[in-house]
Amino acid sequence: RRRTMVVTVDECEVVVAAPLRTSKREIHAWIVEKQLWIRRKLKEQAIKAEERPSRTYTDGEQWPILGQHFSLYLGSGSRADAALVDGNLLKLTLSSRSRRPKQAQIRLLLQDWYKEQAHHYLEQRSHEMAEVLGVTIRSVKIRLTKSKWGHCTPDGVLQYNYLIMQAPKAVADYLVAHEVSHRVHLNHSAAFWRTVAKLCPDHLIQRAWLREHSHLLTF
Repeated sequence: RRRTMVVTVDECEVVVAAPLRTSKREIHAWIVEKQLWIRRKLKEQAIKAEERPSRTYTDGEQWPILGQHFSLYLGSGSRADAALVDGNLLKLTLSSRSRRPKQAQIRLLLQDWYKEQAHHYLEQRSHEMAEVLGVTIRSVKIRLTKSKWGHCTPDGVLQYNYLIMQAPKAVADYLVAHEVSHRVHLNHSAAFWRTVAKLCPDHLIQRAWLREHSHLLTF
């Protein structure tokens, strides 16, 4: 049902979408016309791929949360658990009963812990900012999404990608300000951005950080 052609470059993969009746010759000619832009994007993404952290899921590995870092401390027991101790140590207790490989257990425990921390922090901040604007939040959902950092439905359900917890605190707060502001303006108009600025005066800086460094927030 498309009326125009569009090209996207994601994870170093080029995808072209075109109207159904477009010939291969037309598509090829259009790609040739866009090749400089495509090559530039591929180069940019290749650089970002090299910058992306290579996780080892081993004892002592450093992980970020809201601008701070903690070290993994691995142990074993009858029940899997994750708990922050001594301020900067995240103790992961691996279940001796689990049949999963060790790294798979660590990864799942980390994801669950980040999700728990995200729900606590982002829900609290959402309601605090909603109170400033005089609006209400129906609920807050935490997910791991590929293309969106946040979403707001017309009836006030906010959704956040919990990887935002690996960003600096100011960036996470910007994301909350962005989504809560959609409770006033369900668009990206000038009025919407003025509302965001009321909650997050340096939103342009935090938005730029997320745009430039989002590839670093990963498992």
